[in-house]
Parts: sequence; structure tokens; C-alpha cells
Amino acid sequence: MIVGGVNGIESKPRRLGMGPANPCRLFDWLKASYHYLRGLSEHRGGNQANLNGGILKALKIPAPEKSLQLVFVDRVRKTSWEIEVIEKSCKAMLNDINLLPQNLLAQAFESTQP
Repeated sequence: MIVGGVNGIESKPRRLGMGPANPCRLFDWLKASYHYLRGLSEHRGGNQANLNGGILKALKIPAPEKSLQLVFVDRVRKTSWEIEVIEKSCKAMLNDINLLPQNLLAQAFESTQP
């Protein structure tokens, strides 16, 4: 796998594993590139597109300097955490909304009992 520069930040491409690529950043980049990577192997047939060694060896992964990689990883992790918090909050709110008719009916019948 070749690791290359982005916007001139790093001029020399390098093979993955030979440079200071951050594994967390690489994982995040691969997750973000999922649809692109699937497209590379789509013509191979089958139900699920698979990457082969040739595709992986030709893959150029942008690799800015280590400090920028760490900033990127930190930003992605914080954003992912914020998304999880919002998602949990939305699920709780949706649960409350789904229970609303039941709660309203219960309140209506409680007030009519002597």
C-alpha cells in the first residue's frame, strides 16, 4: 500500500508500515472510503465486493504529517462521540413520543375515576 501526500503537505509517497501513519487515522480513512473501495472491486462479480492484493497495493492513502493525523483522529473521535450522544437522546425522545398516547389515555381515565 502506498501512502501519499495531501495538498503538498507531504511530497513523498511511502509504503504503509514504513512511515509514521497513525493506525486510528488509517482505520477512519478506510471506513470513510468504503463506497469508493467497493467501487474498485465491483467489476469482479459476486454478491459482495472484495478487495484483492492488487487493489490494496495500488491504493494511495493520503498521509499528512503525524501531528495532523493525530488532530484528525481526535476530531473524528469527538464527533463520533457527539453523534452517539445525540442518537441516544433521539431514541429516548422517540420512545417518549411513542408512549405519549398511552400516557394520555391513562391520565384521562385516572381523572374520571371517583
